[in-house]
Amino acid sequence: ELDRLLTGSATLPEAKARKATLRSQWQALHDAAFASNAARFPPERYNYDAFADAFSVVLACAQYLPSAQLFALLPVASTMSRTGNGNGSYVDYDEASGRVVVTAARPYREGQEVQLNDERPNGELLLATGAVPENNMSDYVDFKVELLEADKYFIMKQQILESMGFAAKQDFPVYADRMPNQLLAYVRLSRVQDPALFAKVSFEEDIVLSQMNEYESLQLLMGDCRERLSGYLLTLEEEIKMSQRKDLSVREKLACRLRLSEKRIVSKTMDAVRTRLAPVRGIPTKGGEMQDSNADIMDIFNAIESIPKAPAKLIGDFVSWAKGENDPDWKKPANQKKDLPPRPW
Repeated sequence: ELDRLLTGSATLPEAKARKATLRSQWQALHDAAFASNAARFPPERYNYDAFADAFSVVLACAQYLPSAQLFALLPVASTMSRTGNGNGSYVDYDEASGRVVVTAARPYREGQEVQLNDERPNGELLLATGAVPENNMSDYVDFKVELLEADKYFIMKQQILESMGFAAKQDFPVYADRMPNQLLAYVRLSRVQDPALFAKVSFEEDIVLSQMNEYESLQLLMGDCRERLSGYLLTLEEEIKMSQRKDLSVREKLACRLRLSEKRIVSKTMDAVRTRLAPVRGIPTKGGEMQDSNADIMDIFNAIESIPKAPAKLIGDFVSWAKGENDPDWKKPANQKKDLPPRPW
C-alpha cells in the first residue's frame, strides 16, 4: 500500500524504514514476552497490527517539552492543527505551576482556532502525527547531493566543504518560496575544474563563479527536478484533479495532499532555476567556452543575405582576372618581373 500511495515521494523510503524498524521491535517484544505465554497474551489481541495501532497513537500524542527536556503524552494538544509560520502557539512545561501550558505567539479573537507552531515538513508530520497541513510554510523537500570521488580535486573540495560546515554527501532543504542558494553553491563547487575559482566559492553570498559553471550547475538542478517529477505516477495537474475527488479514503487523501505539496515545491524550484538560466547567454563548447546559442542561425541569415550580392561579386572577380589584377607581377616595372620558365615546345 505504501508503494501505491507514495510512489515518487521522498517520504516513501523513510516510511518503509520506520515500518521495518517497528516490525523488528514488535518481533523482539513478541519473542521475549508474548510467545512464551499465549494464555496471558492471546495472539488475537496481542499481534503486530494492534501493536502498530497503539504505537501510532502514542507517537501522535507525544509532545516535546523543552523546559523539562522530555516527551510527554498530551492527547488534547495532539488534536490541535499545526502551522509552520511561527504565528501559532507553543506548548511547554511551567515549573511554577507544575502544569503544561499553551502560550500564544499573537493575540487571538474569540472563536478563532489556536494552532501549534511546528516547523517540521509535511512528510515528517504525516509519519509522526498522521496529518498533512493544507498550507505549511515550513514544508520542504530534501535534495541529496555529493562530490564524485573520481574528481581530481575531490580532496580540495571536501576540505572547503568541511571548513564551511558541510560534508561530501549533504542534504539541503528546498522550499517553495525561495531559491536554494546553498544547494546551488554546493553544485557550483562540485563542477569547478579550475582551482583559481575555489577562492570565489561562498555559501553565504550568491556568487557566480563563471558563466560556464553557472550554466552547468543550473542545468544539473533542472535535471534533478525533472527526474523527481517523473518519478510520480501523476502530473501536477492530474494530482490537483485527484485531490478534488470525493471518493478518496482518508489515507488516499493524506497521500495525495503530501504528493501535491512535494510537487509544488519541485515545480517552483524549476521556475526559479529557469529564471536564473534566462540571462545566461550561449551554450557550452568542447573548448570550455560559451558560444552564442543563435550562432548557427546567424550564419544562415548571413548566407541568405549574401545571395543577392553573389552575381555582382562573380562579375567583379571575372573582370579583375581579365585585367590581370590577380597576377602578382601586374603593374610592376619590367626589371622587377620574374623571368618565366622556358616553354616546353
